[in-house]
Amino acid sequence: TECQIKIQVTDMVVEAMINDNGKGSSEISPGFGLKHMRERVIEHGGRIVFEGMPDTGFIVKASFPLKEIRWQIGGGQ
Repeated sequence: TECQIKIQVTDMVVEAMINDNGKGSSEISPGFGLKHMRERVIEHGGRIVFEGMPDTGFIVKASFPLKEIRWQIGGGQ
């Protein structure tokens, strides 16, 4: 019935945590949604963790590194 989302951004990383107040589980067996969520995060160089505890809900933690982009103006070699 409730969900909390926290996002933290530093110079090096973006971290997101989503947790709910559902039933939770000590055993997580990823289905279609969690597997594809993991694939998308890894594609972008990130990491993701799924946590569940009985009667305390489910947590998804993801982090993505921030990359510095260097721009070059003009056609200099």
